[in-house]
Amino acid sequence: MGETPRLVATDIDGTLLRDDRTVSPRTAAVLARVAASGTPVVLVTGRPIR
Repeated sequence: MGETPRLVATDIDGTLLRDDRTVSPRTAAVLARVAASGTPVVLVTGRPIR
């Protein structure tokens, strides 16, 4: 296996969130495991500040 990431950043709309604006149970579980391992999880977006 590779090294543990120092940071996980994920886009929100269309990546993390599904069309119904929910997070799948699988995605939630993965993010929970990542966070529990001590790796920060950061939400990002390409949308401009309005």
